[in-house]
Amino acid sequence: MANAQNDPLVRPSNITESSNNQICTALFEALPGKVSLPSDSGYDASLKSYFSQQEAEITPYCIVSPLNESDVSAAIKILAAPDSTTKFAIRGGGHTVWKGSANIEDGVTIDMRNLNTVKVSEDKTVISVGAGALWRDVYTVTDSLGLATSGGRAAQVGVGGLTTGGGLSFFSARYGFVCDNVLSYDIVLADGSLVSANETTNPDLWVALRGGSNNFGVVTKFHLRTFPQIPFYGGQVFYSLDTAPQQIDAFAQLAGAEDFDENASLITSFSYTEGVGGAIQNSLKYVSPVLNEKPAVFQPFLEIGGQLGQTMRVSNVTDFTTEQGAFSADGFR
Repeated sequence: MANAQNDPLVRPSNITESSNNQICTALFEALPGKVSLPSDSGYDASLKSYFSQQEAEITPYCIVSPLNESDVSAAIKILAAPDSTTKFAIRGGGHTVWKGSANIEDGVTIDMRNLNTVKVSEDKTVISVGAGALWRDVYTVTDSLGLATSGGRAAQVGVGGLTTGGGLSFFSARYGFVCDNVLSYDIVLADGSLVSANETTNPDLWVALRGGSNNFGVVTKFHLRTFPQIPFYGGQVFYSLDTAPQQIDAFAQLAGAEDFDENASLITSFSYTEGVGGAIQNSLKYVSPVLNEKPAVFQPFLEIGGQLGQTMRVSNVTDFTTEQGAFSADGFR
């Protein structure tokens, strides 16, 4: 039997009108070569690429892999038709951990990963990013141009889910949530129409998409504000668990300061590893240049004894987010 992914003109024989897969038949006919069934290698590859085990265990009827906005529109016209009762999910990078966040049982999943273009405007003030891109795709471009944008703190996080959900970044104290830096969205609505949402066009939708996730349509592209950024000081410091009282004091001192330093970014993690025991990890980033490479705001953390190791250095966003992401590999949550 020919495989639909290998021969887009051959309709898979395991899609039958008498099964629950009628919707996949319609999708296959509208988007030949872009619909994967459980028997297809592309289906299995999509599931294995999720960050969390619980997402990878969900089995949709079929997976749609659009190549462009027109494909997304065609899929939505079928899935959201008035006579359709099939539920569907939208998957960007696939990094959200809870079950059903970007995949669906007994439904259809739209895998947006092919919409992953990254392009900087001629004046270098805007970066346009496909909803299926990962933040590593963005940072390799911005770092090469001496720019940055407010985005994810781990390189393998998807742009789509983080940005529509709100999103924190190393730059949040200065520029707000990631969604606060979206100048415009390209989005497919429930009727399949592709519209823009920004401060002047569909402004209510523009506001609603700041934390609205996928409740208002399928975002296909984000147009994000950029800003100049050179390499900065940061890294990881690891401590023994008995330093917890000093860690909490230092954390409160940084977070509660009346003159809070908006260049400081801190992630404090308490962890336990079998055979090693408990430990505390501080991810420290100072996004403004410093002369002595050790900003005063981090001194309370750097002076705590009981350090087990550290990686503090001057580097760029790509390097720091790759390091951060390495502590949470795919498939282990």
